[in-house]
This record gives sequence, C-alpha cells and structure tokens, in this order.
Amino acid sequence: MSKKFNFAEPTITTTYAGELAQAYIAAALLSGKTLSENLIEIKENVKYKGVLKTLASSGLIAAQTCDFTVGSAAVTLAERVITPDNLQVNLELCKQPFREDWEAMQTGGLRIDAVIPPNFETYLLLHVAGKIGQDVEYNIWQGDKTLAVGGYQSFDGLWEVSQVGTFVPAAQKVTAVKNPTVSADVIEALELLKAQIPAQLLFHPDLRLYVSPAIASAYINALGAGNYQFQSYVGTKPLDFDGIQIEIANGMEADRMMLSLKTNFFFGTNLLGDLNEAKVLDMGNLDGSDNVRVVYRFTGGTQIAIGTDVVTYDYVPA
Repeated sequence: MSKKFNFAEPTITTTYAGELAQAYIAAALLSGKTLSENLIEIKENVKYKGVLKTLASSGLIAAQTCDFTVGSAAVTLAERVITPDNLQVNLELCKQPFREDWEAMQTGGLRIDAVIPPNFETYLLLHVAGKIGQDVEYNIWQGDKTLAVGGYQSFDGLWEVSQVGTFVPAAQKVTAVKNPTVSADVIEALELLKAQIPAQLLFHPDLRLYVSPAIASAYINALGAGNYQFQSYVGTKPLDFDGIQIEIANGMEADRMMLSLKTNFFFGTNLLGDLNEAKVLDMGNLDGSDNVRVVYRFTGGTQIAIGTDVVTYDYVPA
C-alpha cells in the first residue's frame, strides 16, 4: 500500500520583525567565516551610530612628591564612529525547486542526524541567510560604497576604511611587486609587510595577519617547498609567520593582506533593532503564480579604531 505525503501548507506568508527576527538576521550575518569565527570584534545593538573610544597617553610616571602634580603627563582622548548602513534583500523565487528539495529532506533524503527546518518558510529563510552571509563576508573586507558598478557596495569594508587619507601612515600601506599568491614570492611579501609593523604590536597576543585563501595556500606550499617540518604534507593546522597568527579571511581580495590587533577591527550591526525584518510572502493568493518573495532588512558596517596599529599589503604588478 502506497502512502502519499502532502507537505502543502495553506499559506507560507510569515513575518519576523524586531527581536523576533534576531535568529534569522544573526544566521545571515554570522554565516560568513569572519563573523562566525570572531576573527574581528562584533559591536552589536548599534541603533544608529556607535562610538569607539581611543586613548593615547605619555609621561604618566613621574618622581614621587607629596602633592598631586600632573607633571608632563599627556592624555589624548579621541573617538571613531561606526555607522552601520541600512540594508535589505528582496528576492522572488519559484517555490517548486525549493519545495522539492525540502520535501526530499523531510522524507529522509539526508543523513539520519541532519536537522531539517520543519516549516517550508523557515527552510527558505535559512537558505537565503546563507547567501547573505557570503555577501556580508566579502563586504567586510572588500566593500566600497563608491563603486558605480560591480564589486561589493553594501558598506565600506575594512580595506577601504584603512586606505582613506593618512589614517594609516603611508609607510604602513605597503605596495610591492611581490605577488603573495605565488609560493615563490609569498615569503618575501610577508617580510615586506612585517618590516612595517610598529614595535609596540610585535608579540602582542591579539596581533593577527589576515590573508586570503589564495595567499594561505601559497604560504603552505612555500613551507613545503622549503621542507620546513614537512608542512605541505600536514592537514588542517594553525598558521603563523614569525610568531604572528595568520587568519584566513574568505572575503579578502586574493592578493591583499591586512595586519592589526583583532580588537582593532569592528563590525557593527543592530541585531535587536526594531527595523530588523525577515519575511516570506507567498504570491499564490495575490497573482496566481508559484512564486515566493523573501525579504530581509538589517544593518551592517565596519570601522577601525586606531589607524597607526594597521599595516596593509597591496600587490601592484610591475
């Protein structure tokens, strides 16, 4: 006797707004490697603008006296403002191919330990969330709102922020002809970057070198070619260069590198904001089609607290 499975629902129109949308918005933002693995700082609940306080001081210690004497101490308090941009995703999709995948999963088409969203609208929201996470990942590192066409334009990424004016000292914005994606050149490229690291950052526990997957691969190959502890034959392992921890930033442009303290790079968003929204609209009852619209509204943006604590590397062919 055959059984008929009917997964049709009378309507899949669902709206999650404000705090109710938090789970879906968080899934969208945190599905990228940089945020999900906390490679940089995440500043949550930024309603409109967030202030990053920075403090520089010198001459704090002086010879002891009986009086309260300021002496030669100098303290400079400054701030950097992070202003997340209002973002949205509007998609119209045909339900049929997604329904087929979802129904196949519900009837046991995956491994037995798989967790399948019980509702079709949840399945669609999480599917789109994964795509949003990929785009946010690239914008964190390559975003440039001034681009007319192409590229990633949702918000200014960390590279774009670092290149504005003299925020990062000119000497620490390294441009060179050594291509770090080539195993024969990557060590020399890393040496050029390391030569510009401010002394106060060396051996700091939060110091990170952010590279693209292409550069990480070239570096591993270079270690193997030099027969260094047979590194090319070892599987997944922590990477470092002269004691500097390397982080693979999937959204980084292939031939660029950035170095700073992990606590100096920020991504701001408003996960609990009233304007956050995740919505599925079934168009069947409106226009008779088999389409569904998926809507996301959220915020995102990046900022760097202290420019003098940043070193960048840009490959410029000869």
